[in-house]
Amino acid sequence: MTAISSAVVVGGGIVGLVCARALALRGVSVVLLERKPAITDEGGIGIGLQSNAMNALEEIGLAQACLEAGVPEIGRASCRERV
Repeated sequence: MTAISSAVVVGGGIVGLVCARALALRGVSVVLLERKPAITDEGGIGIGLQSNAMNALEEIGLAQACLEAGVPEIGRASCRERV
């Protein structure tokens, strides 16, 4: 099998950022392409992380940072329409 030495990741969302970090940690030179000029927290973004996602984040050294930045879930709610 041929080793990958470089990669282009298209999209700076959660998956693109995690993918780029995982590749970089394995020695791959990564170019991350995103159409927005900066990553912001605008837009009411919320992410719920289940145990398998936390396991993946642990593999790339980000689980603790997510725990420290996050807010614990209190109860559960679901909304399909704007009220």
